Amino acid sequence: MLDCTELGVRYDALPAVRGVTLGVPSARIVCVLGPNGAGKSSLLGAISGQVRPVAGSIRFDGEAIEMLPPHAITARGIAHVPEGRMLFGDLSLRENLLLGAHNAGSLARAADRLDATLDAFPMLRSRLDEPAGMLSGGQAQMLALARGLMAAPKLILLDEPSLGLSPKATADVFRLVAALPARGVAVLLVEQNVRRALAVSGYAYLMRNGLFQAQGPAAELMRDPMVQDAYFGDLHAGE
Repeated sequence: MLDCTELGVRYDALPAVRGVTLGVPSARIVCVLGPNGAGKSSLLGAISGQVRPVAGSIRFDGEAIEMLPPHAITARGIAHVPEGRMLFGDLSLRENLLLGAHNAGSLARAADRLDATLDAFPMLRSRLDEPAGMLSGGQAQMLALARGLMAAPKLILLDEPSLGLSPKATADVFRLVAALPARGVAVLLVEQNVRRALAVSGYAYLMRNGLFQAQGPAAELMRDPMVQDAYFGDLHAGE
């Protein structure tokens, strides 16, 4: 579904992503792990059109998308849930969600998407008319994820969905993420909670200094002592 080949991203003279090649199959979860500053968010930004790559190609369903603007990439089926959630705190939950359906084409289709999305997020349904700024961190992350799904994506890019959450909220968010492939949605997950990310993913890339330094089936990387020591230490940290 998604194929990035020799992708490069640069900010002025500073390289952020250096010749990485990555694939995400349909209805699968793939994660990119690594420390702060590894280039993970820049990679997602290039895929969603927020950042223009300086090298390489990005193909989605066989079409080159690296030169398309963000709205055109969204219309082709890629949704991006950024780090920090980027919700509109003064708007209601309903208004935030409907903003995610701007490509629906009609109010009726947007309303249908809202009803279908809320089936997976029943906590949000009872609070639709409340300001988004009243939500807890875990609730806000669920709203951000639900807003991404309102675009009816084939692929959703998730950037640090567990950031700042309690252990219970983290477990709730990852339970929802793990269920997305059953809905026909592929996931490219950027995350620092290594144990959680590897547990829900089929394949993983380990990134440092803009490069992929290891990759493989997530279950194998979970057991690899060299990978644990070199990148993340104790996989139980952050639980």
